[in-house]
Amino acid sequence: MPLLFQTGYLTIKQIDMTDESPLYTLGIPNSEVNKAFLTCLLEAYGKYPSYQVDNLRRTMEQQIKNCDKAGFADSLEVMIATVPYELHRTDEAYIIQ
Repeated sequence: MPLLFQTGYLTIKQIDMTDESPLYTLGIPNSEVNKAFLTCLLEAYGKYPSYQVDNLRRTMEQQIKNCDKAGFADSLEVMIATVPYELHRTDEAYIIQ
C-alpha cells in the first residue's frame, strides 16, 4: 500500500474529521494513471492477464459503489498479492551482499 502512495498511483483526495478520527477519501489521480495501473502495472508485475485485471477492476468498482469495505479489502489484497515481494534485477542498487 505505501508503494501505491509513493509512486502516485493512489492519492488522498479528501480528509474529513469525524469523531476526531480522520476519514480518508482515496482516488487515482487521472485516467492515464488509472489505465497504466490497471493494465500495464498489474499485468507486468502481477500474474493476471489483462482480461482478468479488467474483471477485478469491475468487481472492485462495484464493491466501492456498494460500500463493501471487506470485499474491497479482500480484492485489493488479491490484486497486490500477485505482485512479487522481491525484485530480481542485476542493477547495483538491488544486489544483496
